[in-house]
Amino acid sequence: MDKLIKESIYNSFISGFSFTSISIIITLIIVPIIISNIGLEYYGFISITLIFSGFSGVFDLGFSKLIVIYLSQGNDKNVGYIYLINYVFFTLIVLFSIQQLFSNEINLFGEKISSEVEFIKILTFSSLITLAFSVLNNLYRSALEFSLDFHKINFGNFMQSTIIYMFWFILSVSEYQFFYYYLVPPISAFLCFIYFFVSSNVSVKITLPNFYDLIKVFKDSIGFFKVGFLNSIHLTLFKYLLIYIGGNGKAIGIFELSIKLTNIMKNIFGHFTKPFFSISSNKKFKKQKVLNAIYSTIKYCSLIFIIGLLIFFILY
Repeated sequence: MDKLIKESIYNSFISGFSFTSISIIITLIIVPIIISNIGLEYYGFISITLIFSGFSGVFDLGFSKLIVIYLSQGNDKNVGYIYLINYVFFTLIVLFSIQQLFSNEINLFGEKISSEVEFIKILTFSSLITLAFSVLNNLYRSALEFSLDFHKINFGNFMQSTIIYMFWFILSVSEYQFFYYYLVPPISAFLCFIYFFVSSNVSVKITLPNFYDLIKVFKDSIGFFKVGFLNSIHLTLFKYLLIYIGGNGKAIGIFELSIKLTNIMKNIFGHFTKPFFSISSNKKFKKQKVLNAIYSTIKYCSLIFIIGLLIFFILY
């Protein structure tokens, strides 16, 4: 296996596994305290603010992966176009959407939720702003992915999750109004955006695009959009339907806890495979060396999976 490929996989897994382990500890200690202080039902309600961030893989339109390709090709001009499109698009669309939802009194979360949650407008504002920053975070994570700085990506993801639960914990023991709980996710997403913006050190020149360049960018992004759509939509959409149709805070809270634990375990394997997109996109890595690294990683992941199953059945 190529030394740099091996170091990238090692960097991704060790940093990811370390932060995931800490996240598990925080979850096991802090979340039960939060629930005991505010109740499972209200924990479910405040977790609604996180739902739209799950759609970020759809709303980034495939641009986050396309950035890795363009940077690998040295195509800084189109990378600049992507950032410009997203800055303008989400500033205008998100703010316009919030204004329309408020002025027309449209409830995104269903009537059952509106009857239970006092600050429904704050919930809507929080959810959409969190989505906007989550999309921008995807773009700046891509720049770090290109430079193989996976430890920075893993720390940023860990930081955002930790900020949310630490602030919720502080609010729960201090008996603040639920208004403040709904403001935590957009604040954490913004802080994460600042971190990724500074860490990525993107220095592309943003210029006004011409029509043909924009068409090319959108054409190139279609394939990545389809993949992002399939990977992002299922659990988030199911959660949204649970909220909109069911409107039961306890059910939402239980679902949120189960998904959080599932994602933690899924991410452990994801840290192995995360580097391969940027590695395979980079022309300096020979195809056969990349394939050898993929085969080796598959063997190690399969071995870990089998050991995990054995441990589960023994303990069960």
